[in-house]
Amino acid sequence: MVQHYYRNVHAVVFVYDVTSAGSFRGLPSWIEECKQHALGTEVPRILVGNKCDLRHFVQVGTDVAQQFADSHSMPLFETSAKSPGSNGGADGASGGGGGNSDHVEAIFMTVAHKLKSQKPLMLSQPSGAAAGGGTVHLDRGRDGGGDGARGWACSSC
Repeated sequence: MVQHYYRNVHAVVFVYDVTSAGSFRGLPSWIEECKQHALGTEVPRILVGNKCDLRHFVQVGTDVAQQFADSHSMPLFETSAKSPGSNGGADGASGGGGGNSDHVEAIFMTVAHKLKSQKPLMLSQPSGAAAGGGTVHLDRGRDGGGDGARGWACSSC
């Protein structure tokens, strides 16, 4: 991967195939590559085992994956990219709770939560807005109501 691919990365989702021990063994090199491109532990990272619908072909057990995730301070999810109605006869997730193998929403919610808790909310202006940079200044001022109440005013608008 080239350096510019890693520019402005806010989160990393490492995905391996639970039916391929080789894909799991490759994870340390991906983690090392992220480190080489200055993506430290402050960038939220999540580990996802895919193809959990193929329970009879699993080569990477949940316990092994969980140990790896714990050692790298990442949450682990196991899921399937298949739609819930076409899981090939699988009777649920191979771990991680519940009988639902579709944890995609939980994965995205976890990434969103980690991003929100680690980075302050940034206010930005749409392109073509004030030429004074990308900062919005909020000042205490009088609202337009004429009753003397104090409110917030945007000095960039």
